[in-house]
Amino acid sequence: MRGRSEGAMKLFHWLFLQSVGQGSGRSVIVCALLMGGLSGLTSSATAADKKDGKKKDTAPVIVTVVPPGIVVGAKNSLIVRGLNLEDADRIEIVDSKLELKIGRTGTTKAYSKYEAKEMGDTYVAVDFESGNELPSMIEIRVRGKDEKWSKPFGLPAFENSVPEKESNGGFPKAQSTRVPSIILGEIKERFDVDVFRIALEKGDKLTAEVFANRCKSPFDSQLTLFDYDGNTLVVDDDSGEGRDARLEYRCEKSGKFYLSLVDVNDLGGYAHKYFLRLSKTSAQLQ
Repeated sequence: MRGRSEGAMKLFHWLFLQSVGQGSGRSVIVCALLMGGLSGLTSSATAADKKDGKKKDTAPVIVTVVPPGIVVGAKNSLIVRGLNLEDADRIEIVDSKLELKIGRTGTTKAYSKYEAKEMGDTYVAVDFESGNELPSMIEIRVRGKDEKWSKPFGLPAFENSVPEKESNGGFPKAQSTRVPSIILGEIKERFDVDVFRIALEKGDKLTAEVFANRCKSPFDSQLTLFDYDGNTLVVDDDSGEGRDARLEYRCEKSGKFYLSLVDVNDLGGYAHKYFLRLSKTSAQLQ
């Protein structure tokens, strides 16, 4: 239909030039006749476009959740980002009697460089206290306009967590952390670095794993383990699920170590929350 309209415009232009030499009166008449014809063509094109256009899908879609997980037996606050969530009236954990309380809903601005399909343009804020009998992975879903439900969205569920404490942006200010533990933290801004100080015994096998990008978080993590003198021992970027970092290290000498966590693209913000799980296998158990 577009080609037809363009052809009519060319015809109009040619006839107009031809009519100019015949006098201004005739030019006006020709212009009026042709404009009427063009109006009909463009109207037909518009009608065809409307006829062929698809009706907008209003089903809610969960794109990501901040933070990327919940803590079992504790109070949780989640920001669920996605599409068509502004009219949400219910959110629940699938296969559970637990219904999450909706605090607010609405539209939201784009997050950093990401498009709506990557980070959502609407959100649902929920607060709830989870029970003590949830599996290690749960699924949530949202009911939106016309009682349509979103597809289930998976989240890890942790038995406990300790908060990351700012400022821990370097070796002198490193946060002392026990192993095993699960840390709930955030890369708050660009170029932010979170550093944790841990102790290991000779023969211990350390495993450090980030939970973020597997839940569609924009956080692309990198873990680096240093000895107490600041020498690099292990670096990992994407050994975990998705773009999550995961590293392992067999301790050759008892002592203290530093573990740093950054975004490989030097990005940060409220959606760069993460869970960091630290675990070890002691030498006596191997």
